[in-house]
Amino acid sequence: MFSSYDLLIDLFSNLCINICINKLKNKINILIKLLIYQYIIIMR
Repeated sequence: MFSSYDLLIDLFSNLCINICINKLKNKINILIKLLIYQYIIIMR
C-alpha cells in the first residue's frame, strides 16, 4: 500500500536525482568542449 506521502517523497527524490544528473551532464559537456578547444588551439 502506497500512501500519498510515500508517493510524494518518491517523486521528490526522483526529481532531485534527475536535476543532479542534468547538472553533471552539463558540467561534463562543458569540460569536453573546453578540452576540444584546447586541443584545437594546441594543434595550430
